[in-house]
Amino acid sequence: MFIQISVSENQATIHQSEILNTFEIRSSEPDPEEIIRIIGNKSTIIDSDHIWVSITWILNQVQHQHDSEWKEQFENMVSYAKSKGWVNESQTHLQAHIEIQP
Repeated sequence: MFIQISVSENQATIHQSEILNTFEIRSSEPDPEEIIRIIGNKSTIIDSDHIWVSITWILNQVQHQHDSEWKEQFENMVSYAKSKGWVNESQTHLQAHIEIQP
């Protein structure tokens, strides 16, 4: 799963939500401040390469496209991410790596 940032459209959209073994942000915009502005939903910067993204926002964007089995698999992905420290302390946001694309 990845979030595509479109600076020109001021939009963040989730793609390949069925792929739950990866999570990243793809953007031509290298500035994390601009990326979190576009994603919104209380996203925050971890460092220059990572952003906390709201789990609720992710679910609101894609869960209507999937069944209960996907939801269970997503919850498993979040549990795995927790074990790696990729979920914030309040367990509301998932860490995403920023992949800069031309």
